[in-house]
Amino acid sequence: MNSESNSSSLVINSKIYSLITTCRVTASSGCHRYPYWNEQFLFDGRSDTGWCTPSRTREQLEFINVDLGTTSPINKIRLLSRSINKNAGLPEKIIIRKYIDGLVLAVLEIGEQEISTWYEWETPDIYGPDLYIEFDQIKIRPEGKYFLQFMCLEFYTKNFKLEV
Repeated sequence: MNSESNSSSLVINSKIYSLITTCRVTASSGCHRYPYWNEQFLFDGRSDTGWCTPSRTREQLEFINVDLGTTSPINKIRLLSRSINKNAGLPEKIIIRKYIDGLVLAVLEIGEQEISTWYEWETPDIYGPDLYIEFDQIKIRPEGKYFLQFMCLEFYTKNFKLEV
């Protein structure tokens, strides 16, 4: 995939995607045990802050509710994994639903997990403004705990195709 990026847009295969910068988490199953783990940090563009859930002894569905702050459609989603352990905190499946009625809008799958990796998905138009995002099939850690930890979540809307 041929892609270029700056802080507010991506160019992929001659398509321009603009970052939606008005995202805000309105609820989550996460925790705020340390100052650098807070669901609002998912959208700050930094790789040293992010979101995590509490350590659990049994697997459970984790979630965030996101207000996109816009009705522009989402056409691309990116998620940045943590830099310390490839099995640290990524789900195998992400389910995006309408917050109002639970209608499934997209199911994203993460295959082989790597550290400090941007996972990217192009999606059909996903309209907000309010989304319920479920994280499912969380792997058990070597110490016998389940939890999510990832650094960034980005939503993009497609602008137009570049003229070549």
